[in-house]
Amino acid sequence: MVKQPSITVTDAVAITSLAVATGTAAYLIASAVKPEPEPEPTSTPVKTILTSDQK
Repeated sequence: MVKQPSITVTDAVAITSLAVATGTAAYLIASAVKPEPEPEPTSTPVKTILTSDQK
């Protein structure tokens, strides 16, 4: 059997640091993306539509 190399403390710190950095980057990107604001109504008001002649 091939002996698996053991993970050293340095490896564990590097993996943890990479995971934290990745999570932080993902959080910053997600928080930077803002949903678009609701568009202003540009259509005809409802009252006008209901009272106009529709042919």
